[in-house]
Amino acid sequence: MPAECLLHVALAGGTALSWLGLGSLLLGPVGRSGDATLDALNRLGGGALAFGLLTFAAGWVGLLYRAAYLPVLVLTAGVGIRELWALRRGVRRPLPLRLTWWEGALVGVIGVYCVLAIVLTCAPISNTDALLYHAADPRMFAGAHEIVEVPWNWTSYQPYTVEMLVLDGFLLWDSVQGAFAPLLLALASLVAVMAASSRIIGRRGAIVAGAVYFAQPLMLWEATSVFVEASLAFAVALASWNAARYVRHGERTALVLAGAFAGGAAGMKYAGIAAAAAIGVAGAAALGRRLRAADIAVYVLAAAVVALPWYVKNAVLTGNPVYPFIFGGIEPQARANIQLDLDLYGYGHGVGDAIALPFRLLANGEAFGCGKWLSPLFVMFAPAALLRRRERRAVVAASLGVGTYVGLWFVGSQQERFLVVAMPVAAVIAAIGLLELAGRHRIGGGVAAATAALALAGGLAMSVEFAARFVPVVVGAQSEREFLEQRVSSYTGIEWVNRNLPPDSRVLTDDPTLLYYRPTYVSFGTHGEGLGFNAGPVETRAYVRRTGATHAAVVESIPSRVEQMRFVRARLIARVPIRIYAACVRGHGVDFMRVYALPTAPRPSRAVAAPGGYRPALAGRRFAHASSGCTQGT
Repeated sequence: MPAECLLHVALAGGTALSWLGLGSLLLGPVGRSGDATLDALNRLGGGALAFGLLTFAAGWVGLLYRAAYLPVLVLTAGVGIRELWALRRGVRRPLPLRLTWWEGALVGVIGVYCVLAIVLTCAPISNTDALLYHAADPRMFAGAHEIVEVPWNWTSYQPYTVEMLVLDGFLLWDSVQGAFAPLLLALASLVAVMAASSRIIGRRGAIVAGAVYFAQPLMLWEATSVFVEASLAFAVALASWNAARYVRHGERTALVLAGAFAGGAAGMKYAGIAAAAAIGVAGAAALGRRLRAADIAVYVLAAAVVALPWYVKNAVLTGNPVYPFIFGGIEPQARANIQLDLDLYGYGHGVGDAIALPFRLLANGEAFGCGKWLSPLFVMFAPAALLRRRERRAVVAASLGVGTYVGLWFVGSQQERFLVVAMPVAAVIAAIGLLELAGRHRIGGGVAAATAALALAGGLAMSVEFAARFVPVVVGAQSEREFLEQRVSSYTGIEWVNRNLPPDSRVLTDDPTLLYYRPTYVSFGTHGEGLGFNAGPVETRAYVRRTGATHAAVVESIPSRVEQMRFVRARLIARVPIRIYAACVRGHGVDFMRVYALPTAPRPSRAVAAPGGYRPALAGRRFAHASSGCTQGT
């Protein structure tokens, strides 16, 4: 296992070089900014976005083959090596050889988090969202050699740029390699935050901003769980840095790049639209009277060009570019279930809730998901940044941008990990405030430093405790199966299905942890997107008949699904005890998976097995939204 981890890291390095190489080919004609670090990050980010869109295009036409991907990877990595060699002389050293004791301590803490992040990413994927779609859908696409619609999971209609990079990892090797793509972008966001901060507030500010941003349990969990928010944060960091260069120097190229990376954020998740809007607000505030209509047009147009393919895809498939929101299109009961699930986070959306939000985030973060892992330093020191006269105008503009995003987050789903998107800018603001307090008064500075040290130490202790759960499987002291049984909900039931059902089975399930199913599967939908929870006998039988399912695996604690199995006269063949785990929480609940044999159903018209074991589950063309479903093979 350690050798595998090292190989994963090496291949991730090659992937980063390929992004740099493709980005240099795309951005070479626009010239260089004069800041070699920014140029390198722009090329890395631009190459990642380009790879995501190229993979999407290849999937659309059915060309998702390792033989097609590897030559592109090797050629662009070669260009990346050449580009890295050309950039090496102009890149500023982020740190001097000699550091003060506290600077060295902070650098050491950041280094520890980077090492922990790599170790955690080397472990088998165990996060529920990744098992449901962030990694499960890319694996499905890789097995099918094409991108297919997943109508029983509304989240599959989110812009999927990061998932395309995860898919590249599957083409290169396996799911763990896919998980390294979001980690690479998270680490790149750390470099961007520190490099940009060094231009604004110097070396010490860069170190402090890097620690505030990355040295927290929430970021460790986010960067290693195949989530997309840290990747969004990288796009936001680049968009903000380029926007700042345009404000300061008037470089039109910087404005175009700011728009392009804002569009890249919008092409990673719907939340990226809010991020793009927030960056626009901050830029407009910074420009003030210098703002022209042409500036807005360039920014919006550049963003639209990069983001548009994902929204066009949704419009073609569903008639709604932001399906299932705003313009609707989803079954009403499923929409209500989705909204109910999203509303579980936070306390409410009233004026009083908005006023109490900072205090609630610090005092009772569990209500926001894993908010107890959120660093308090953002909230505690950001206001003090206004004390710094030299950067006050920039701080106000940046704060307006962060406030815009947080406001949009507040009226939406209040999941704390969505706040990661605003953290690159918020970390710089907090670092300015912390340094300003530390330099104004000896006692006040001592209190500020002690507070920051306690927060970082507490966060590090929580992070090490969290990482310790993954170390045994990475170093080979624990088997992969044992690890998955202890970390993945329903895994014992999945293993029973994999061992006991025929290889050509087609399993209908309500289990959200789909990645490790070996037989072909199709889902009811976690919110009833495929078959409603209240569906009666006629509708249930029709849905089962359309899927061509031969078996079903149903979680017993969802009685409506058990009842629907009676509607189709399914025969119970196993009742397997399973454990249910929650993110960020120790311990587990106990449940059962009921496995059924279904009456023989006619196979769907597109039942020809494709390479890799993928079999389309329902009749209809690729992306047939109204009546299709998607499956998973090995």
